[in-house]
Amino acid sequence: MFWENFYNLCKEKAISATQACIDMGFSNATATVWKKGTIPNKKSLETIAKYFNVTIDELLNSEESTKLTEQEKLLISKFRKVDEEGKYRIIELAVNIQREQEKKSQTGSSNPA
Repeated sequence: MFWENFYNLCKEKAISATQACIDMGFSNATATVWKKGTIPNKKSLETIAKYFNVTIDELLNSEESTKLTEQEKLLISKFRKVDEEGKYRIIELAVNIQREQEKKSQTGSSNPA
């Protein structure tokens, strides 16, 4: 599972698995070790996830449903780059938007046509 996910992420980024490993500070033989079935340790998984802007679950999981859209990846990327106050504000904004949309859908569905 890991190798397939890692390899596909490399293809999406148009780089070789070996080049990705080198970019992340691993040896050029690391890709071969992973291809043979070795799962990276937690610290390495964190490095890989950050490099590809995905979650560790996405690296290890084979289910398509865990894939993030480009918009979700962008949001996560921006979220990770702000301070704690910024994170709180983003969450608060998302909660408020969700509430507004829920009110709209409840109001819209209760009106007779």
